Amino acid sequence: MHGSVGNNNDNDEVHDHGELDVSEEAVAERMKDLCQYYNVWETPPNAELRTAFIMNELMPKIHYNDITASLELRGIVVQVRGTNSSHSRIVMAGN
Repeated sequence: MHGSVGNNNDNDEVHDHGELDVSEEAVAERMKDLCQYYNVWETPPNAELRTAFIMNELMPKIHYNDITASLELRGIVVQVRGTNSSHSRIVMAGN
């Protein structure tokens, strides 16, 4: 694995109010970074469907246990709330 999850990188644009760019392109770049970090990256079949391909085909390949292990190694406490997996969410508290 390489890089670091949660840190801003050159693809992120911070606006005057300290908010990250949440445009489709910025979100696609962040998801690409995650896919590369967790070694599931594949080149999308075409540029028009890039975001959908990443979200629907690649992101589900990232295993939950890998995400929680990465966070916990960085000292981030991970708790799962909710009993139904489709409604569960990860709650994180940094140091």
